[in-house]
Amino acid sequence: MPNDQMKTNPAETAFATHTEAAARLLSDAILSGDIAPGARLNIRALSEGTGLGPTPIREALANLAGRGLVTFAGQRGFRVVPVSPEDLESIMTARTVVEQGALTLSMARGTEEWEVEVVASLHRLKMFTDNPPADLETRIETFERVHWRFHLALIAACGSDHLIAIYRDLYEQTRRYRSLMFKSDADAGDAYEKHGQLAQYCLSRDKDRALEVLSGHNNILLNTIYQR
Repeated sequence: MPNDQMKTNPAETAFATHTEAAARLLSDAILSGDIAPGARLNIRALSEGTGLGPTPIREALANLAGRGLVTFAGQRGFRVVPVSPEDLESIMTARTVVEQGALTLSMARGTEEWEVEVVASLHRLKMFTDNPPADLETRIETFERVHWRFHLALIAACGSDHLIAIYRDLYEQTRRYRSLMFKSDADAGDAYEKHGQLAQYCLSRDKDRALEVLSGHNNILLNTIYQR
């Protein structure tokens, strides 16, 4: 291919960068609950609030619609997808299928380094449950960090970056539900015990029990928020 056909248009690059920045800002605000479920997304207001142009904002919202975080309805414009037990159940069903598959591969392929990281990530979770931050927002942010590190550690040895990327997206989609769980005063104090049991079965390569515990663990969020 001639070199002149491989040149990048600076204007296109800048536009892509602005769109990506807008998508990151908006998805973080939606997933953290800073933008409420069901809220109308006004492009002009978002542009003024972020300092980004209306076009990158519009493109970012279209991208988020493709991820299932935003809906578009003609004259009514863009809105954040509402939360519902049906939505969470659908996400968790997909997440469990992907996570169980990745975990099965990870247990089969995991090395000593994998085991060390699983134990280390579980220890971080214990430190959180032993001494959770008093401030709610800090508590949510800290839990998100240590909880994600634990679940990522479990599947890290699966050998497929694509599988991990799919799982990451599904995990992120449940982030706003975890925020709701914390804001409803739900207690995460037993998180260490529940995750410790899962880690034990994974490290001992007890696949059947590990997958069973994982499935039950993934239902906790739905049961806690919607009392199912």
